Amino acid sequence: MLGRGLLGRLQADVAKRSAPFELALGKARIRATGSACSYRSYVRASAGVARASRATALYRRQLLDDSRSYATATKSAGRPARKKSTTGKKAAIKKKSPVKAKTKAKAKGKAKVKRATKPKRQMTPERIEAKQKKLERQKLQERKKEALLKEEPPRGRNTAYTIFVAEKLPRGKTQGQSGLASISQVSSEYKNLSASEKEHYNHLANEKNTAADAAYKEWVASHPAEKIRTANLARRYLRNMKRAKPEKEGDSAKKRRSRTPADIPDERSVKQMRNAMIFFVQDRFASGDFKGIAPHEAMNVIHKEYAALPTNEKSTYLDKAAEDKKRYVIEYTRTYGHAPATAV
Repeated sequence: MLGRGLLGRLQADVAKRSAPFELALGKARIRATGSACSYRSYVRASAGVARASRATALYRRQLLDDSRSYATATKSAGRPARKKSTTGKKAAIKKKSPVKAKTKAKAKGKAKVKRATKPKRQMTPERIEAKQKKLERQKLQERKKEALLKEEPPRGRNTAYTIFVAEKLPRGKTQGQSGLASISQVSSEYKNLSASEKEHYNHLANEKNTAADAAYKEWVASHPAEKIRTANLARRYLRNMKRAKPEKEGDSAKKRRSRTPADIPDERSVKQMRNAMIFFVQDRFASGDFKGIAPHEAMNVIHKEYAALPTNEKSTYLDKAAEDKKRYVIEYTRTYGHAPATAV
């Protein structure tokens, strides 16, 4: 019974054994059961061996197919198919690139080299003078803009004679006369006017002057007081520049005065402050002691008197100057919107 049980376990595992092993198993089974069941046992054993051999063959075939499929899968997974690419060519190009790199390095080296700076031109006296003249011209143009020369309307300066000439001059031109002949004729006609006729032209001139003065005041009031003050400073600069220029031959004093712009009259302008000397001069001229004496001679005497004044008398004029300075600072700040430079 123990032998049959052992053979049964071995037969159950027959699918896991090879064909020679199954044949040996059948022979051992025949020996164990004896002659009585030898034929049947042998037939069963042979049938088991045949089934086992077929199963083994199928199993081997299946293993072979599986191994082949596994081998191809591992090859495809482990070694991916090579793709045709230009990496090799690029590598080859990169191998050749050191030449280009050298050229680039040379180019960079050339770029780093600084060009030799040109030596600066020396400032000769001629160049310095030309530069100063250029700066003066620029300053002159700026002062002309600040002076409001082009914006300023005409003032009321009409007279009876100018009104009469403006009325009669077009008639002389229409008659084909020259300018000088027509002006000389009009001048002679004006001299022969009667008193009533001159009074008529005086009345016309006064009316035009009144209208022109009103328009001029409106123009001044349309600008801030600070702008008018700046314009007057610019006009004083222009007057000084023209006085510094050499006079041309043939220019009369009247013609030179006409070229210098006068200050813009503004009722809002602040009266300048006076020092102690000015107060003393005003008192001396008001005393009447210098009647009939030339102004420059009178001023020489007054300067000597002021220098010889005692301290107690001079202090009164100094106090007046201090009070006038306070007045000037207050009015200046209120009118122009900023404190004067003298208040600093």
